[in-house]
Amino acid sequence: MIYSTTVSKDKFYPKYLRTVNGALKLSDKEILVLAEFMKHNEKYIKDPEIVFSSPIRKKVQIALNMSPANLNNYIQYLKNKNVIIDEEDMIVINKMVIPKIVNNESSVTFNFKINE
Repeated sequence: MIYSTTVSKDKFYPKYLRTVNGALKLSDKEILVLAEFMKHNEKYIKDPEIVFSSPIRKKVQIALNMSPANLNNYIQYLKNKNVIIDEEDMIVINKMVIPKIVNNESSVTFNFKINE
């Protein structure tokens, strides 16, 4: 089965995360929080320490209408699910979750091994 869709850049990360969420088991709000950080991660790919900095957290809070404490709680939930990890003394998005985007396209493949 191949499913193809076109999505705006603004809606890509939430749509992508909902597609792979069977494996991630994220809540709707966790998806929105992670999607916001993923947008910034793409923008600051060469400076990953900026993604979870105070100015970016403030932008995420404003975008999602969240308090600083509430955002910190969601960051902790995402850490507990290993979607956000500590790496080299900074918080980063787990590389296993970040989609590969080539020529403005991304694809997801699911492989199932079926036991007899």
